Amino acid sequence: MRRAFGSNRAEVETWETNPVGNVANLVTGGVYRVRGTATDAGATRPWSLVLKACRDPGQAQHHDVRASNYWKREFLAFNTGLLADLPPGVRAPLCYGTEERAAEDAWLWLEDLTDAYGIPWPLERYALAARHAGQFNGAYLAGRPIPDVPWLSLRAGLSYRDVLGPNLERVQALGDHPLVRREWPDATLLARSMRLWQEREAFYAALARLPQTLCHMDFFRLNVFAVRSPHGDDETVAVDWASLGTAAVGEELAPLVYMSPVLAGEHADRSRELGETCFEGYLAGLRDAGWPGDARLARLGYTAGVISFGGAYSPVAIDKPAVIAQVERAWGPLGDVLDRWAAVRPYMLELADEARELMQKA
Repeated sequence: MRRAFGSNRAEVETWETNPVGNVANLVTGGVYRVRGTATDAGATRPWSLVLKACRDPGQAQHHDVRASNYWKREFLAFNTGLLADLPPGVRAPLCYGTEERAAEDAWLWLEDLTDAYGIPWPLERYALAARHAGQFNGAYLAGRPIPDVPWLSLRAGLSYRDVLGPNLERVQALGDHPLVRREWPDATLLARSMRLWQEREAFYAALARLPQTLCHMDFFRLNVFAVRSPHGDDETVAVDWASLGTAAVGEELAPLVYMSPVLAGEHADRSRELGETCFEGYLAGLRDAGWPGDARLARLGYTAGVISFGGAYSPVAIDKPAVIAQVERAWGPLGDVLDRWAAVRPYMLELADEARELMQKA
């Protein structure tokens, strides 16, 4: 509290704890806002911070330090000071303290952020966030060493291969189920998505050949805040660094463009405009950071990044009714989420076609 309040002499007067949002991640034990009032030199003022619990769910996949969902990665990133020493561009929230509570539980006491825009962001703010992401990624492409720690994720996008793809293969067998029709109103798009899944290894190989950089790897609207610094500068602050690791130039941009419309419900009907605006901003950020590389490499990383989001969600909901409740707590009515997937998929598949052309020329 004293660190958040800004005084080593402040004393807690009142405090309360409330959950923040709805957690849809197995390695997060909960996120809470802790706030109250404190007295300092006779004056009473409010204070607030966020407590995030990193939790070991006890499964082997969450113990692999290079996998995208290693349970302790975010705690280590804050505890070692790595996230306090990022290059210009994206920053992490201020960390006021870290605690290892038990072998399977680690706590982070973090800055309580307030977004300057609320929902939705205008497209120009997305472009600025993309530019900040380009500055962050570009610094490591332009010579800044990637941190030499063993627990960074390695090609986190590969994890979606085992989660989303098999469900896509089941869509045709589920036929006219209402949820399938909601997600796939156009049979042509389903056929093109099946082709993308069948060619997945070529996309993964193309991403692996590109210049690699340090990435947040879950950089989308629900995890990024538009913040104004004390000096009035626009900052992009990212939370949830649990997938932090190395990936291809351009790949960081994929979740910002694909997941923001679907999970945050912003600009699903303008996905092409959103994507192209963000790519221009991202490329400008790479140049800001001093990366002189071929823009086509960044474009390939962005377009090939669709492979991480080309799966199907309706089969999971059909088989596991509990998933519906989880999705709706986190992202709204399932039908609306599937409608948004249907809205963004044509642009995603256009980018997949572009990636194929770029791979032939690379």
